[in-house]
Amino acid sequence: MLEIVNLSKSYKEKKVLDNINLKLENGLYGLLRTKWSRKEYLNEYYNR
Repeated sequence: MLEIVNLSKSYKEKKVLDNINLKLENGLYGLLRTKWSRKEYLNEYYNR
């Protein structure tokens, strides 16, 4: 199980996530994004 509690994220002064809570039970999950493929999205996110 993965649990995220009160996640907030800002880029410069713009808040993009505000107190997000998420609970994922055991299973298979994926990321969906329309603009880029998942690999490019993750590379862009983690290389900032």
